[in-house]
Amino acid sequence: MLARIRALTLLGAISLMAVAFTGRSSSGQLNLHNDRWDAVKVEVRIGGSQDCDSNEVARIRTLKRRGVWAIVVDQGVCWRREANPGDGSGLWTPWSSRALLLDAIEDVSL
Repeated sequence: MLARIRALTLLGAISLMAVAFTGRSSSGQLNLHNDRWDAVKVEVRIGGSQDCDSNEVARIRTLKRRGVWAIVVDQGVCWRREANPGDGSGLWTPWSSRALLLDAIEDVSL
């Protein structure tokens, strides 16, 4: 657990350095946690639309158990996971989203 906290602290520090170098401010960080499945596919989209399907696909990634995906954004973010991890059906859960995460870090369990 201590290693996980250190990793998240490091990610936060890297995010702050990125803001300092790019001049961007008012970004936030969303940490997606997989504590339930051996592996689960997760899709993230970033953009200003409330309709998550209209936003650009940022990435689809497989997140292993006890894995954390830290996403730094300065606009809306949407995410969903495969409905039945590992079955290959291609079905997804409904979208979850946050309009803005200004100067905040939010942890979400999948």
